[in-house]
Amino acid sequence: MYWQVWIVYLIAAVGMTVLWWKFTGKMNDGFIRRVLRLILAIILFVPAQSVPTSPDLAPAFIVALFASLTGDQVSTQAGLVPLAIGSALMLSVVAITSLIERIRATPAKVDDTKVGSSVADNSNVVAKESDEAS
Repeated sequence: MYWQVWIVYLIAAVGMTVLWWKFTGKMNDGFIRRVLRLILAIILFVPAQSVPTSPDLAPAFIVALFASLTGDQVSTQAGLVPLAIGSALMLSVVAITSLIERIRATPAKVDDTKVGSSVADNSNVVAKESDEAS
């Protein structure tokens, strides 16, 4: 029964992730889009021990939520530590990808003197053509 529940949960989590991916795909800001996508992935897919002495796992946010509602501080920490580690990894991944994206988007330097002279040359050609046509 334990594995069957996990399979149903994972199918639902993947479906939610696909919908979230499509919803955030319309956002213009890539940094915020990546952060929102990874926050959902962390919340849905990071597991934690449901009971500290048991090898059984459950989604970490559910463990932390129910343990905090019952006042069990040990289980709350057991649920929050994996979420904190996942969040730290997520922030580092987003920072690295944003840095790489910014480096790739930096435009190449253009020599203004060459651009200005070619514009001037083109205007002279247009002026000569219009004089010849008259």
